[in-house]
Amino acid sequence: HFKLHLFRGRCFEKTGSSQQALKEYSLARRLVPNTIDPIDAIANLHYGMKHYKKARKLYEKLLRRQPSNKLYLLRLVRISLYYLHYRKAYRLIRRRVGDFDFAVELERARIFTGLARYSKATKLYKKLHQKTSSHKDKFIIFTDQAKLSIQQRKYSQALSFLVKALKLYPNNAGTYLEQGKIFYQLKQFRACKKAAMRYLSLAPSFAPRAQAKLLRKTCQKLSK
Repeated sequence: HFKLHLFRGRCFEKTGSSQQALKEYSLARRLVPNTIDPIDAIANLHYGMKHYKKARKLYEKLLRRQPSNKLYLLRLVRISLYYLHYRKAYRLIRRRVGDFDFAVELERARIFTGLARYSKATKLYKKLHQKTSSHKDKFIIFTDQAKLSIQQRKYSQALSFLVKALKLYPNNAGTYLEQGKIFYQLKQFRACKKAAMRYLSLAPSFAPRAQAKLLRKTCQKLSK
């Protein structure tokens, strides 16, 4: 029965029936409470559904049992960052020792940004650039560096990072929205309107549009 519930849970999960999958995994966990597999599956489901408080409790339990598990650590760190608990995230990531790991160090740089340790974040982002040739990784670093610059109110520098990001992925809608916000701060209202319109033309239909529409409307009025 234990294996059957796990199997059924995985089948439901693959078809997108998250609640049914959760029910099956919970039944498996009741049968064998201390087995990692159903706890892992339930934690991952909650994380995917953005039930972060429930996921956090389970990942904390899992990490105590598997202290070297990178996935559990990273997800706990990301949950802490989601709630802006930067010190908690920092305490978690300090546990990770060993060779340079891109995913871990990227989160560490984000923590430094949140803690306003700007020089450490800047140095770490430069190191991350040196460690990867992946366009996807570099795009993430550039957008993170833009956020770091915005936090320091270095808006022109933030724009330069977003320009670099757009060279890698010119049709990334979210980057144009971030550009629009920076142009607004710089009082470059025509450029702001153009960036907001570009976002609206590229963003999928299900993407949030209210912020971009308001930005476009505001900048249109101010550019006259």
